[in-house]
Amino acid sequence: MHRRLFYALLILLPSQFGKHFWPDFSFISGVRVDYLSPTLYLTDLLIIFILSIYLKEQQTVVKKEMTRNRKLLAYSTGIMFLFLIISPQPILTCFVLVRLLEGLYLIWYINSARISIVTSILCLIAGGIWTSTIGWWQLISQSSIGGFLYFLGERTFSVVTPGIATVALASRFILRPYATFSHPNTFAGYILILTPLLFSSELKKVKWFRFIHIPLLVGLVITILTTFSRSAWIVGVFLIAACIVFIILKKGHGVVVQLGIITALVTIGFMGIEPLRQRLVLTNQFDQTNLAIRTSLIKASMAMTRDHPIGGVGLGNFLPTLPSYLTIHSIQELQPVHTIYLLYVSETGLLGLVALSILVVGYSKHIQQIKQNLKGKRGRSAAAPFMIAIGIWLLLGLFDHYPVSQQQTRLLMCIVIGLLFKQIQLLSGQKVSA
Repeated sequence: MHRRLFYALLILLPSQFGKHFWPDFSFISGVRVDYLSPTLYLTDLLIIFILSIYLKEQQTVVKKEMTRNRKLLAYSTGIMFLFLIISPQPILTCFVLVRLLEGLYLIWYINSARISIVTSILCLIAGGIWTSTIGWWQLISQSSIGGFLYFLGERTFSVVTPGIATVALASRFILRPYATFSHPNTFAGYILILTPLLFSSELKKVKWFRFIHIPLLVGLVITILTTFSRSAWIVGVFLIAACIVFIILKKGHGVVVQLGIITALVTIGFMGIEPLRQRLVLTNQFDQTNLAIRTSLIKASMAMTRDHPIGGVGLGNFLPTLPSYLTIHSIQELQPVHTIYLLYVSETGLLGLVALSILVVGYSKHIQQIKQNLKGKRGRSAAAPFMIAIGIWLLLGLFDHYPVSQQQTRLLMCIVIGLLFKQIQLLSGQKVSA
């Protein structure tokens, strides 16, 4: 039962359907801020059911895992309590830690349960297909679709909705597709992270998949382009260039080269279209304003780090602290700084960096195990799609905050990490602790 729910979770992962709550701490200067609103998503409920069923069935296994990792658990618990103690608003820190635990438990579940990598990837791809279809429909109709799609998380909007994301093409404003995401950039990032999984060696076991492989790849690339997300475009082109250079240096041949060339040609072809090419440069007042807001947020985050170098302003406390460092002129300015690295440092300070370093050292044994299992062409080939997806997530984090602030991209990253551990587990014939 838990496996079926897990596969359902993967298919429904692009959904943002959920219930928002608005306690006092979710308001800043009387304005409701989505990022501070505790939200119970449909995907949260699925994860709760999955873990409840699995924990009930595998109580003995869970006890053994906890005993084996008791030092790491004690350290993690101590760090969490420390973040709570030094936080100006512990309730906000608590919600961030709950999200962190949700992701860690999901990674642990994938690594521990008998999950099929092939089925998991196919379910993720199915989710990418249905949400991309919605995105195309929105692009054509220049509005949301409505109806039952509300229960998948689609918001109601049109090209004339105030504050909606548009792009100026051919002297008119065009609605950028949201699909079931909070912003077109998040939509593009999700699809971009998903794309490398099409190259998983596990999919070779599915004979019929080779007939839809290239059409799917081209379709996902075109979807990313039609979101007009500069950050996704830049990371995508960088990734393609790096892969092609790597293949040439390794003198590789075959289907990987062919697909790389096809992807590059599609990208170059679209970039050659004048309106899309112009999207890469700042061409209107809105772009200039957006850049100014991003710059102001970066300056504010650096000032927070300077004033609170030891413990930061508190995990999850960036936004409540922001008005002390930035004069808020519009609701668009009430958002996290657009890089996850500055966000983490400004919220946790030196303590956060030390905690992260100790955690990496604590996992050094597992990192060495991973390196050992990835020796040889077969191991590298099997793990490469997952590691590339992780790399994309990290690169996107340089340009925006949605990799950690949005439910879909945050959970997708945890699932990719879990599948990487599962893949290594299959290569080594033993579990890799998460």
